Amino acid sequence: MSTDFEILMQTVKQRNAEKQAEMDANPSITFMAFYPEDEAYYRDGGIGSVAQLDRHNNIATYSDAYKDIYGSRPRHIRWDELSDEEVQEKLDALWVDYDEHMAELNLREEKAVANFEATIKNLMETGAGDRETAIRWFVDGLGIDGLSFCYGGSYVCFEAGLPYRLQGEFEAYAKEKAAEYHREQELENV
Repeated sequence: MSTDFEILMQTVKQRNAEKQAEMDANPSITFMAFYPEDEAYYRDGGIGSVAQLDRHNNIATYSDAYKDIYGSRPRHIRWDELSDEEVQEKLDALWVDYDEHMAELNLREEKAVANFEATIKNLMETGAGDRETAIRWFVDGLGIDGLSFCYGGSYVCFEAGLPYRLQGEFEAYAKEKAAEYHREQELENV
């Protein structure tokens, strides 16, 4: 007869195998979190059964989703006072808020993209001539300091309030500006 801990480790390996099979079957999936298979991880974390692992995962998922919605971790919840069922109920209820948050975020992102595209069109019509030049003008108008360009196109998206899926639009110019910054720093240090 297997102990709870042996069943836990078998379950971890089984879940990882299922995740790997899903990734293998769907090449578009480029990342998936796998469970650690080191027994010490679970022993040190006080996780000795599948039920404890599921509770741990539910609490971690709740915390991550809560932070996505509200910007901070839910430190006000006393998890040790809640049953497994109450933890699951809190998570299920949070998914409603999370879905609403994601819908609002998607709407804001689409508006930001529409405004960005309108700005690029306007810049092209008023002198930029082409999209590449218009993007350069747009980025220059953000007033980003040279060091921040080292973070690439994603930093431009952050500053402009644009979704990170557009970072490729800014990557080449960000690299150019980062290299310019480094050249200036080298000259200052001579």
